Amino acid sequence: MEKPQVFISYRKINKQTPQIALDIAKHLAEAYGYEVFLDTLAMRTADAWRERIYENLRRSDVVILLLRKDTAESDWVQREVDFARGAGVSILPLRVDDIDSSELLEAAEKLAIGDLQHSPFFAGLPSDYDRLLDDIRRLSKDTRRNQRTFFEQLTRRWRPTPPTISQPRYRTFRLTESPLDCLIHLALGDMLDMAHFDVIVNSENDYMQMARYYEFTALSSRLRAMGALVEGGMTLEDTLQEHLNEQLKRGRIKRPVALTHVLVTRAGHPRSELRRIAHLVFHASTVRLAAGELDESVKPISPEGIKRTVRNCLQEVVHQNQTAGADLPSTEEDGDLPPISSIVFPMIGTGYGERSIEEVVHPIVEGVHSFLQRHCESEALKPLRHIYLCAYTQTDAEVLEGALRHHFTQVR
Repeated sequence: MEKPQVFISYRKINKQTPQIALDIAKHLAEAYGYEVFLDTLAMRTADAWRERIYENLRRSDVVILLLRKDTAESDWVQREVDFARGAGVSILPLRVDDIDSSELLEAAEKLAIGDLQHSPFFAGLPSDYDRLLDDIRRLSKDTRRNQRTFFEQLTRRWRPTPPTISQPRYRTFRLTESPLDCLIHLALGDMLDMAHFDVIVNSENDYMQMARYYEFTALSSRLRAMGALVEGGMTLEDTLQEHLNEQLKRGRIKRPVALTHVLVTRAGHPRSELRRIAHLVFHASTVRLAAGELDESVKPISPEGIKRTVRNCLQEVVHQNQTAGADLPSTEEDGDLPPISSIVFPMIGTGYGERSIEEVVHPIVEGVHSFLQRHCESEALKPLRHIYLCAYTQTDAEVLEGALRHHFTQVR
């Protein structure tokens, strides 16, 4: 049987963890002939390190994750875990410090590996290596059995079951007696299969951690996959998530991000699939993952919060039109950002937000209505000609249409 290929993921926070990683890598390679990828052994300074990491993750049978209580604080460890799970590569969490059960659970939840079996404390003893080898052999079989299916799903860019009407249909409204030449459209269907929009609004969690590649039904996951740089079937750059992380650092914004706050990124890599249908993504913090101040259970965003989120997104339209995207992460391949003339909203608060369609449509429509009324004289808003509110099913569209008729005048 072919020897398993192993990838070791860890956080370089102190000298102890890299040494443990090095000891494991050398032992597996020298004593058992395994092919092991460890960054300190496999990469030279001049290497295209991001591409090498993704390539070796994709080729691996098992990812050994050296787990400490602070491991989840590493952006790169999170990306490696995300990519491994998205590619169907088995992950083996290996506890390498004296972490108690509550700290272990917290780290596992942040890394979204709470469903995986964790090995006992690894001290480098012969019995520890015996157990490690058994785990690697078992998980390698799981990877090889399941990986083909995972890659086929990623390649096809899986779509949810089509709505009742698969082609987008529109009813159009406008603000009564307004100088703004802006139309509000009720769109029915899958927004990512529709025509080009300047801005796609993404309802995101308060950690600004986009849904993993394997969470195929989530809009966040599909945006993340479509915005990545992919060549030869291999993901070379997780562009949207990397730009989100950069925006957080630039703005000195700490996680968790306040609900209703909006972060703006370009729509992925210039050569990505997503760039063909959008210029920008507005990531709105609408799903609370962190506990409240009094350690309350997680709650969905309030109707008032939904309304404020919509207004904040439209305020970002004004800001981006005023600055031409000057404060956005960009590359040499990015051209000038044209004025924003169209934006599409999902039904914010549904899905992971746990709100029903009846609870969210009026706050969404009221948010649009109040903002347009208040800013109808704004020069920076005048380029905005089309606002799309996207309902996925016929039933959702009927509820949304009722709210639009209440606040706007139907044009067609």
